[in-house]
Amino acid sequence: MPSVAPVLLALLVVLGTLAAVAWVARRAGLGSRAGASAMKIVGQVALGPRERVVILEVGERWWLLGVGAGGVRRLGTMDRASPPPPSPADAPVNFAGLLARLRGTP
Repeated sequence: MPSVAPVLLALLVVLGTLAAVAWVARRAGLGSRAGASAMKIVGQVALGPRERVVILEVGERWWLLGVGAGGVRRLGTMDRASPPPPSPADAPVNFAGLLARLRGTP
């Protein structure tokens, strides 16, 4: 009766190779999106464990959304006339200023 060790070793090599290829593909950004989306999350901030405020770009408009356990609510919209806020990797988004601009208050 043949030994099971070579079969298990070959299985581990195959599974390890698949995991390595998946990791490299994820790091390279391959296969993350099927196509260009008309919507893009510009920024978000957590307000609690299950609540957050999200800025969503749809075409030439920005939507400020409140997301929580009870659902999603539109807090405001504005034209994308101003430059986008810095990416989260660069600096945090000034949500207080953006919310004031969306409400029309100085």
